[in-house]
Amino acid sequence: MGSGNTDIIQLLAAQTDSNGEAENAPPNFQFEVVRAFQEKQQLFLQVRQRASDMVDWVTMSLLNTDQGGRANIVHQITNRNVPRINPDRTRVAGTGSIDLTADASRTRAIVMGFAKAVFLAGDADACRDWLDVEQFRSYNPYMEPSFHGFVDFLRQEMSRPDPLRYVCISDIVAQGDFAAIFSIIDFRGGEYRACDLFRVDDGKIVEHWDIAECSDHQRPAGNDRRFMPL
Repeated sequence: MGSGNTDIIQLLAAQTDSNGEAENAPPNFQFEVVRAFQEKQQLFLQVRQRASDMVDWVTMSLLNTDQGGRANIVHQITNRNVPRINPDRTRVAGTGSIDLTADASRTRAIVMGFAKAVFLAGDADACRDWLDVEQFRSYNPYMEPSFHGFVDFLRQEMSRPDPLRYVCISDIVAQGDFAAIFSIIDFRGGEYRACDLFRVDDGKIVEHWDIAECSDHQRPAGNDRRFMPL
């Protein structure tokens, strides 16, 4: 990862104590950077904010960085997550470390191939060509975490009168075995900004995280943005 990434992560770490609570911040401001990776000047961050003992807010962001460690936000999507009984049904569980020996270009190609064949084409049955049926896990509180739970969810949402539809892919960033896509989707009659994060192993997608935010709730990105609920 580049120096810009390192500087930003060190800055975030310096602003938190051992419990993840930011200094000089409101009492409810507790956050952690769960995953971070970089492709050239683009930095992906997955951040969890602990608003209370029962509620998390999860943010996925894409930033453009420069050699001085400064960053501008390109995409920032935030949503509220209430913990469920099943620990797999979270938005941040799963593999946290990146395999830097993995071929990022191959990871990118697999994830983009999946996105085109399944998301953009609206074909849930095509998942079998891209996902590892046995190992796949999706960390979404509203679906069963297995391959079959993920496919069933897509089938159900894509067959509604107001179907789930991926309008376009806005950006993709990859490093090692991880890749994230940012997109615009139609979901149950509303327009949303979405991010899907994937981990690839042995040519197949094995883990998936996602988040979506209604476009009406989005604010223009700027340097004064904080990792706070929108």
